[in-house]
Amino acid sequence: MIVLLILGGSVWTYSGWNESSQSLDGELITQQVSRGPFRITIAERGTLESQSNVQLASNVEGTTTILDIVPEGTEVEVGQVVCVLDSSSIADKEQQQQITLTDARSKLHQAEEAVEIQETQNESDISKALLNYELAELDLDKYENGDYVQELNELQSNITLAEENLLQSEEDYQFAKRMSRKGYKTLNEVETARIAVSDTQLKLDIAKSKLNVLKTYTYERTIKELKENAKETERERVRVERAGKSALSQATAELEARQLTLKVEEDKLRKYQEQIEACIIKAPQAGKVIYNNSSSRRNESESIEEGTSVRERQVIIKLPDLTKMKVEARIHESRIRMLRAGLPAEIRVDALPGQLFKGKVSTVSSVPLSSSWMSPNLKEYAAEVEISGTDEQIRLLRPGMTAEIEIIVAQENDVLQIPVQAAVSIGRDYYVYTIVDGKPERREISPGETNGKAIEVLDGIADNMTVVLNPRTAFAKEISDFQELKARERRAEEPEAVDEVIEVIDNNSTASNTGGKGEGKRRGEGRQKNGGGKGESKGESESDTASANTGSGRPGGGDTNAFFSQMDKDSDGKISKEEAPGRMADKFTEIDANSDGFIDQSELKSAFAKMTSGAGAE
Repeated sequence: MIVLLILGGSVWTYSGWNESSQSLDGELITQQVSRGPFRITIAERGTLESQSNVQLASNVEGTTTILDIVPEGTEVEVGQVVCVLDSSSIADKEQQQQITLTDARSKLHQAEEAVEIQETQNESDISKALLNYELAELDLDKYENGDYVQELNELQSNITLAEENLLQSEEDYQFAKRMSRKGYKTLNEVETARIAVSDTQLKLDIAKSKLNVLKTYTYERTIKELKENAKETERERVRVERAGKSALSQATAELEARQLTLKVEEDKLRKYQEQIEACIIKAPQAGKVIYNNSSSRRNESESIEEGTSVRERQVIIKLPDLTKMKVEARIHESRIRMLRAGLPAEIRVDALPGQLFKGKVSTVSSVPLSSSWMSPNLKEYAAEVEISGTDEQIRLLRPGMTAEIEIIVAQENDVLQIPVQAAVSIGRDYYVYTIVDGKPERREISPGETNGKAIEVLDGIADNMTVVLNPRTAFAKEISDFQELKARERRAEEPEAVDEVIEVIDNNSTASNTGGKGEGKRRGEGRQKNGGGKGESKGESESDTASANTGSGRPGGGDTNAFFSQMDKDSDGKISKEEAPGRMADKFTEIDANSDGFIDQSELKSAFAKMTSGAGAE
């Protein structure tokens, strides 16, 4: 064994293997295991804001121009005018609206008068129609029980009189004939008596004829005519009532329309007046004026100054309470599960180098922020950290300053830990390579938490032991063979447990990316020919670090579930085509067995199982 010690770290150049370890010839990068503080943190940059920050925005519709604004940094009191916006165009609209409102009031008055006129007209028309109906009923009753009876009685009396006259005439005629035979009456007198009989008989016939005409024709016709006239006047009364209601409804509808029109016009006028008032912005509380200078979506600067155009709801001035400050930050979705309210934090402000502020997480959003059009798949959550400190310290801070926050998720002072690149996951087990008596030795460990840089070790190694930092490069062939051995043992013990096989294939893929199997051998041969440069080993060690750095929780590197979780960006338990990496996206249709447009864990494992059977055949 040849040992080469380099200051600042250990590089072992070795050849050969022992009963528990085998590797290719090459360099070993090592580090001594130690105990020390173990902190899991979330570091992010954010912007300082006041916890009580009143924002004064333009409430004028559309765009307007700043005519006057108090200088930035001015201390203002409650009710003081801080900004004046251009209201000239709104004033013109307000004057025109006054004219429109006057016209609307005039038309409303006309509509009210029309309703009153129609109401009185309806009363007159209905009264007249009702009178006609009552007169028609009265005419019918008058004829049926009055005129007709009277005329009938007259005709009957005339007939009786005619009959009596006829009887008298006949008696006179008979008397005249007797007297004529005796010589007391002349023939002329007899003829006169006869004519009188004929005349009375004619009068009797006429009277009877009139009675017959009255009963048979005149009565029936008059009764029908009067009854129909009564019915028609009733129908006319109903028509008049309905026509009156219709006309009144139209007049009422017109009145309501005019009332609504007046209300709309009054609201418009009130709105213009409110808009004019909104052009005068006053301070709702005392504070220091801070301009809300910002950048648009096109990265164009939007400076607040006199003559600047501002849009509706654009914040112009902020009046913060500078005694209470906070940091607003955006946390990536991969770390939001670690965050909760109440966690302590350390804040460093760019403008105040060397000063450390304390704070704690106050709020964590439950929904992601809106994504930008440049990064539509980026999911970030808003979080706020309240800053604590003395009044002198807090007064040094200003809204808009950039700060870096480090949220302490977990912290222990005495933890046995190793760098993440030193751990190798094989199936569900984790191993490290240690240097014992100058020789590398593989040991199984029980890992705890990880912070992305180091892994907590619960069991398997002790303090002051030396571990290899580049095991996947130095022992690529041995790791690959050991993975296959463990997989075969697992299949023999539990044929249905395909999870282990899938994890082996995943680890094989990781090993191949860092020099596993044949590729690792070729890299080893290349190092023998080139003499094994330090830079090459260092680069591969960084690759191992990248593959093992999976954030807080159990360390990754070969765990199919962890691999699945890394691809499942939105944590919905399935992988969409957008979330799938390049090669998987190319084979997406083949892996998506049920063709539902997503890959679940069972489909992913099935795909890895097929890869396993194919690798065994080779």
